[in-house]
Amino acid sequence: MKFKYGKLLVVTVMIFVVWMIYKASLDEYIYEDASVFFDDGIAIIQIDGLYGCIDINGEILLAPQFEDIHYASKNYIQIKKMDIMGL
Repeated sequence: MKFKYGKLLVVTVMIFVVWMIYKASLDEYIYEDASVFFDDGIAIIQIDGLYGCIDINGEILLAPQFEDIHYASKNYIQIKKMDIMGL
């Protein structure tokens, strides 16, 4: 016995699978928050509530491990960890 709508069913399932994969890729993101790149090519990022820094190529310069980060000036970043601030 041949299934009358077999090809239509296969095509429909394939479209659905591709749509689900595409939708899942839209839902994923790397950073919760990110600043614009400063003059020296550094941006502040946030992952899982912790802050770090990346360069213009997306390489992590400072792993997200800090409660807060503020860009002070070229070559200086003010960080906060365990309620202690530092440069």
